[in-house]
Amino acid sequence: MRQRFPNATFISSRGVERDFDFIRKSHYVVPALSTFSWLAAWLSNAKKIFFPVAGIFSPMQHPSAMLLPFNDKRYEFFTFPIYFARNIQEYREYMDPIRNLWEYTDTDKLREMCKSKERSLDAALSLFNANDYLALHPEFTDLYQKFGATGLINHFCEAGFWEGRKPFFFDENSYSARYPMAALSVAQGHYRNMLDHYINVGHKMGYKTT
Repeated sequence: MRQRFPNATFISSRGVERDFDFIRKSHYVVPALSTFSWLAAWLSNAKKIFFPVAGIFSPMQHPSAMLLPFNDKRYEFFTFPIYFARNIQEYREYMDPIRNLWEYTDTDKLREMCKSKERSLDAALSLFNANDYLALHPEFTDLYQKFGATGLINHFCEAGFWEGRKPFFFDENSYSARYPMAALSVAQGHYRNMLDHYINVGHKMGYKTT
């Protein structure tokens, strides 16, 4: 920020109350990814709030936490790729690949993104790995001993898929970090999540799961 805006004045924290009030009284606000700045911006009389649709504010990453004020005309939304928390010292490993991947997103598109996406049991089943499934869910050991891989497949079809269980080893964190364009596509609502992207597209492109 200092390199990008060399003539700007940077104000150090002056305590929780004064920081909150400073944001609330600002005319133009870019909230951080925190509920603290989210609330301060929302309660403000700002003319414009440039809002990052990322992290906890992303309906694709956290569908149970809807914090996007669609009907507030002050807000302009900018969608960022899905990402997961990491050590602050590693921030360049995340930021550099996505430096130019964020995009302005109007409220109509955001509403469309929030709609539930169809899931394909057939697509997930085509990549099902019985060994992985058993390792992920050792509570099904008795089922496997009685019926072998068929028992695990039947469980996945009847219950596992609908419960959101993974049909094979898959690491959302490493996948999103390794494939930022996939993370952006998920953030834009084209797929339910990173696993859904891999099942439908990633495996055809030779992407790795971990």
